[in-house]
Amino acid sequence: MWCNVGFAACLSGNCKNGQGTFKWEGNDSSTGDTYVGEWKNSKRHGKGTYTWNQFPKQEYVGEWKKNKMHGRGIYTWHKKRQIFIGEWRDGLMVTGGGTAFERSVQLKQLVKMHKDGIISKAEFDQALLRQKNKKK
Repeated sequence: MWCNVGFAACLSGNCKNGQGTFKWEGNDSSTGDTYVGEWKNSKRHGKGTYTWNQFPKQEYVGEWKKNKMHGRGIYTWHKKRQIFIGEWRDGLMVTGGGTAFERSVQLKQLVKMHKDGIISKAEFDQALLRQKNKKK
């Protein structure tokens, strides 16, 4: 499929309504980016992982609504070695905060649990509260 930034393709699954893997190719900043997750009306919608392949590598694992980060999510910025955990609305973080990788083994475990789809809302909220209390 051609789009306004180059070539984009659904590599597997159903990238219109269902579960699928999508990759962007082209000559701009989205080259090599991938999304693995749920789709609705050809938009990222539901749970999924978007990986920005540009340098520095970044990744968002969480909930989506109409192609925007929306709901609980974890944003990892690898170059700065930071993880941001919080609630997102229309692509913007509205609650939560960030921390450095080295400061919290617990955060690494939280990210893995979230990626594996086994973290509950209660566990996620408790982790946010612990991070907030650490800042005080």
